[in-house]
Amino acid sequence: MSYPLTFGSSYTDGFSCSETGGVYDVVRYGTITMTADAYGTLILPYGTFTDCLRLHEVRDFIDAFSSLPDSGFVTRDYYHFVRPGIHASLLTMGTQVYTQGTSTIISEGTTMLDPLSTWIDPVGGAAGLMLLAPNPATDRVEVFVPSGDVTAVELCDATGRTLRSWTIRAGAQHAVLYLSGLPCWVHVVRIVRADGSAEVQRLLKG
Repeated sequence: MSYPLTFGSSYTDGFSCSETGGVYDVVRYGTITMTADAYGTLILPYGTFTDCLRLHEVRDFIDAFSSLPDSGFVTRDYYHFVRPGIHASLLTMGTQVYTQGTSTIISEGTTMLDPLSTWIDPVGGAAGLMLLAPNPATDRVEVFVPSGDVTAVELCDATGRTLRSWTIRAGAQHAVLYLSGLPCWVHVVRIVRADGSAEVQRLLKG
């Protein structure tokens, strides 16, 4: 994908490659056109994601075989749903039409990003100072922090929406969060310090 890509923008890119060593040697060449044609909220079985961008991909290419009289002509028409901060498509769905000679094969497919993959662990700074145990958890999880400057603990869903929050007494380095009534899925625990900084860790409720 070409960056930056915002709503209403589009680009076209050409490509070519070759494959040898299989049943047939083949040269593939074509173009990819990507258009950011919509934005909004994406509702998946495991969560709702706001601020999503829909990318319309049209990929046309030709497979030229070294020892076959007919080339393969392919058109892929796909939609990708992406969101800032998640470095992969949340949902991809589309159709491929492959024609070679008098034969045409039409295939459709949908892929959805696994909920455990919608998170990128923080790097640097104060990352990794918070400890959750047990994780995965069922009915409760204990939060341990090395310093006593935490003022609040928040439990959020995968999109960052706060589900529950607890106020922490001054100097405390330990808190217990009760998880009853929450769905069995991926959540995020966020601690807020007195200076306004925050740290997050992923929690899996089983």
